[in-house]
Amino acid sequence: LVWGGRGRPDVADYDNRYRTTLAALEQLWLTYGDDPYFFDRYYHPEAQELTGYAIGRAGMPIAHVDTTAAGVRVALSTWTDGAEIRFTLDGSPPTPGSTRYTDTLTLTQNQKLTAVAVRGDLDVSRAFALSVGGVSTVSRFAVPSVDVWPNPVTASQFFVRVPGDLGTTSRIRLIDVAGNSRWCSFDGAGVARLHVAGLTSGVYVVEIVSTAGAVRGRGRLVVK
Repeated sequence: LVWGGRGRPDVADYDNRYRTTLAALEQLWLTYGDDPYFFDRYYHPEAQELTGYAIGRAGMPIAHVDTTAAGVRVALSTWTDGAEIRFTLDGSPPTPGSTRYTDTLTLTQNQKLTAVAVRGDLDVSRAFALSVGGVSTVSRFAVPSVDVWPNPVTASQFFVRVPGDLGTTSRIRLIDVAGNSRWCSFDGAGVARLHVAGLTSGVYVVEIVSTAGAVRGRGRLVVK
């Protein structure tokens, strides 16, 4: 975004639209700015969405990693709407023709996961890599994205897909651009239907938070 201090006469309500976009990006920084791959994972795809310009790369894959007796479980997501994730398990660079990610992966000793996000109108994302038995490049701030729909929403009711391992032990938090939080309860894993009165227009971060306070998933809700 480049701001020259003047409105553009060819774009209706340019000043307000610019300031709204800037506030949304500031909130994104406050929420995810500690991630060392913040620009590639969050800022760039969010700016593409807010401005409507499909320029540059797709959002770098985000990983949620758990260690189990069977191996290392890795769930992948991307902040870029409509993008697919392609991956390899031998350390070779993935391409748009590599295996498509559809479900959580279980990695065993000496496997190296490399993944990229792909969408036809964007360049291929920066690669994410994780070695089992080697050095991990996973950011400790990375959490999986969650589905929120309809999006944008014009009413106070919307839906959130809750991961199956959370059950009834978590809550859903909405954070507005000023950092204010609103909490919602839900009835278990699956699709949660939420009715939140008094939502004003803007961009909200949607988080699934465990009873221990850990953020287990994040998404974005746009209210018009």
